[in-house]
Parts: sequence; structure tokens; C-alpha cells
Amino acid sequence: YKTSQNNRGRVLIINNIKFVNEKRLGAELDEKNIKELFEQMKMKVTVHRDKKKAQMESIITKYRRDKNIAINIVVVMSHGTGRERQDSTEIVGIDNQLLPTTWILEQFTNENCPYLANKPKMFIFQCCRGSRQYADMLIAYSTIPGFVSHRDPKTGTWYIQTICEVFMEHAHDTDVESMLKMVDQKLASIYHQLSRQTTNYENRGFKNLYLHP
Repeated sequence: YKTSQNNRGRVLIINNIKFVNEKRLGAELDEKNIKELFEQMKMKVTVHRDKKKAQMESIITKYRRDKNIAINIVVVMSHGTGRERQDSTEIVGIDNQLLPTTWILEQFTNENCPYLANKPKMFIFQCCRGSRQYADMLIAYSTIPGFVSHRDPKTGTWYIQTICEVFMEHAHDTDVESMLKMVDQKLASIYHQLSRQTTNYENRGFKNLYLHP
């Protein structure tokens, strides 16, 4: 991505600290530290504290309307919850109403926010995601939810083809997670003229793994 020294980017921070009969101790320090971090990078930082679900929706909707920003970063810190049977995470507002993280991401898609297309958008969610315990898992998906995974009847799927190519070339000196990033980059560059396919993976307590063929 190309960035400018004169237009570094902006950061939106939503930090829910005070809930009914409860306070997220240490949340003020998190806010201070991450605000200072991005300010040192010459980014414009806006902080909102203790918001209800509807207020968070309004803040995010207004934030995405600025068309002249090079880098967009959204940080949400709050209580959170995860559904047992769905890969879904929800942010808890101070009114205990739930805002799905998927709703936040959807506000910045190329369809909903075309003027931010091809600009980097980073999201940081500091929240719980349920009580399930996962460890030592690296979960790779050929595409992101809601999109197709392409397959050529003669040569096979784009994703598996690219995994094989990247792993064969780099497995001798590169860890598995880094190779998955290479797979995503290669898919984007090779097949961009036909149709874009964006891969996805989740690291759940997975350490560096070298296959050492």
C-alpha cells in the first residue's frame, strides 16, 4: 500500500469501560497506550468511551464517510461474547446490547464503502469470544465467508494449487503461518485479472511450525 507522510491515516477507538455494576479494570491504560502508539506514528486518533450499541453503530457509520484518508484503523475494546455454534463474535455495549463484529466489517466493504477500496483497513477487537478453549490450532479457509472458492475443472481449485506451489518452494525455511500469507498474496497477484479470491486463516494458540521437508 502507498501511504503519504502528509496523510498518515486515522484511528477510531471505542473503549467501553463502565458497565452496570461493573468496570473493566485496566481498560484506561489500554486506551492510553494504544492512543499514544498511533499518535507517535503521526496518525489522527479519535477516542469514544462508554457507548451503547446504537451509539457505536452511529460512530462507525460517520467515521467511514471520510474519503481522504490513506489508512483506516478501528479499535474496539469492550466485553464480548461468542456463539457456541457459530463463528460469531459480538461486542457488548454499555446497555448490554450486542453488536456483531461482522456488522462492523461490513461497513467497510468495497460495496458499502467504495471510496476506501484498495486502501488498507485494520480492525482490532479486544474482547472475549466465549468460554471455549482452543489451543494449538491453525485453521485455514480458501475464502472469506459469503464468497465463492474458485475451482478449475481441469487443474483443480485455485487455493490448493497455490498451497502446493508455495509449500513446495518455501517449506524448507519458512513456517506454516507465513506460507499461508504467501498463498494469499500469490492468489491475489496471479488471478487478479480473472476474479479476486481472498483467503482467511485463524491462529488459535498455534506456535511456529516448520515442516522441514
